Amino acid sequence: KPETLKLLDGLVDVYLPDFKYLSPDTARRYSAAGDYPDWAKKALAEMVRQVSDPVFDEEGMIKKGVIIRHLVLPGFVKEAKQVIRYLHETYGNRIYLSIMSQFTPTKELSAYPELNRTLTPSEYDRVVDYAVRIGVDAGKILEDGKMAQPQTARDRHGEEEIAALAAGDEIHIHAARGLAHQVDELMIDRAGGKLLFNFAVN
Repeated sequence: KPETLKLLDGLVDVYLPDFKYLSPDTARRYSAAGDYPDWAKKALAEMVRQVSDPVFDEEGMIKKGVIIRHLVLPGFVKEAKQVIRYLHETYGNRIYLSIMSQFTPTKELSAYPELNRTLTPSEYDRVVDYAVRIGVDAGKILEDGKMAQPQTARDRHGEEEIAALAAGDEIHIHAARGLAHQVDELMIDRAGGKLLFNFAVN
C-alpha cells in the first residue's frame, strides 16, 4: 500500500515491482483481487515519486530508479499492450520496463485451461514490438532481463508467415505455431530489403 511505501521514503534506491494486470476482471479471475489494478497504480506512483529518474554508475549499473516487471500471459497479448501503454503514458521514460515471457503452467492452474500452455515467441515479440512502436525507448526495455535488440521479420518468424504477410495487409494468417493474427501494419524497407510488420490481436 502507498502508506507503507511512504515509510520507506529515502531508504530504497531501486524498486523492482510487478504490474500483473490492468483489467479488474483478469485480476479477479486469477488473483481473486479485483481491486489489484487500482492499488498497483497507487503503489507505483509512490515508488516513482520517491526515486524519480533512473541513475546509473560508470559501469552502467542502476543505482536509483524503478524497473517495472510485467509477465505476459499466454493469450493475453492485448492486456499486456494495455499495461505497457498505461505505464508509458503515465511515466514515459522515467521507468524501465522488464517484459517477461517465462510463464510456466502448473497443475495448480488446471482450473484455467486457457493458461495451460507457455507463451509463444510470436506473442512475446508482438508485445515488445508494440512497446517500441508507441514510443518506449528501446534502451529502457528489458527482454527477460536483457536489453531489447531490434530484429527483422525473418529473424523472428518463419518463412510461411513472411510469405503470407507479403501477400497483403488485410489477411489472416495461420503461423506454424497455430495462432491466427491479423496484420495491422505492413511496411517494406526497400533499401534493406527487409520486411517489417506488426500484428493486431483478433
